[in-house]
Amino acid sequence: MMPTGSPPPRPKERYESHQRLGPTPSMPRPFQHAHAVNASSARESAWLDIFGRNAATIRQFQLLRHTLPTLLPTPPHSLLTSIPSLPPT
Repeated sequence: MMPTGSPPPRPKERYESHQRLGPTPSMPRPFQHAHAVNASSARESAWLDIFGRNAATIRQFQLLRHTLPTLLPTPPHSLLTSIPSLPPT
């Protein structure tokens, strides 16, 4: 019995197909701005601009952002009151 369909690509062709160049960092990705408009929040859009679509990395940094303040010691009240606040603008 003869196999149907086209034969699998040769290893060299398979390797060459992975050599396609994507957009450079200075060149915006297609639909990058459209995604920012459709994002559920500006923060989500910023995470996607920084990390692309790597959701695992985004979750790790979001968890770190929420956990880090609890790990840092709170400065003494006397230090906080000695810092002058900026007048409202």
